[in-house]
Amino acid sequence: MDPIVLMDTNVVLAHCLDPAMDAKGKLAAEVFETLDQEAIQPRISESVRKEFETKLHTRVGQIADVIRLLLKEPPPQLEPRPDGLEGMERIFSRLRAEASEAPGALQLIEGRLAKEADATTLTDAAAWRNLLSRILIETTVLLTEIQRRFDVSGLEVVRPTGALEHEKFREFVPRPDLDHIASAARIAQTSGATVVFVTLEHRLHAVRDRITEAEPTVVVTTPAYLRNQINKARS
Repeated sequence: MDPIVLMDTNVVLAHCLDPAMDAKGKLAAEVFETLDQEAIQPRISESVRKEFETKLHTRVGQIADVIRLLLKEPPPQLEPRPDGLEGMERIFSRLRAEASEAPGALQLIEGRLAKEADATTLTDAAAWRNLLSRILIETTVLLTEIQRRFDVSGLEVVRPTGALEHEKFREFVPRPDLDHIASAARIAQTSGATVVFVTLEHRLHAVRDRITEAEPTVVVTTPAYLRNQINKARS
């Protein structure tokens, strides 16, 4: 019987983010390739879907939040006829301070706009706001690109039925992953199938044996061992 393969949030993010933002994209791509070759539907739990949205805002969406605040503020005192790059450097310095968990997205957006900013002169407040608006537009474009990768990934969201049993895992599963593992256990119980939970989180993989002891039908693995775990579940 084929196992149900659920992906952790970090796998989904690595697959959907621009390669310049997440160096683990190649590992995530291997997961999707393995599942395609094994004819297994890629799936995530409802808890992973929710965490994906939260982390996407943390890593990209909060940039837009800061820009909207800057658009409401008066422009700073700048040198006479400053060039766009000077203004953009000032803006991105502020963004790095206030959107500190979005360095990859900031670097990517900054690179995309550098040439355009270099050809711009900030002659007045309107030009300053226009530069802020261009950064906001580019941030929105990036969010759209990521959402599109998610939408075309073929992921199926599995919603566990019934109450989740957190207590059996609470002692050793990191709190951010507790819902994911409890969901995997519930899905395994109600489906009668082994659930293989593939993650890039080393802390979770470190307690994989204890997870399986608590729920024998849940196996935590990494992309490197995914195919082997699929074959073991089938045998």
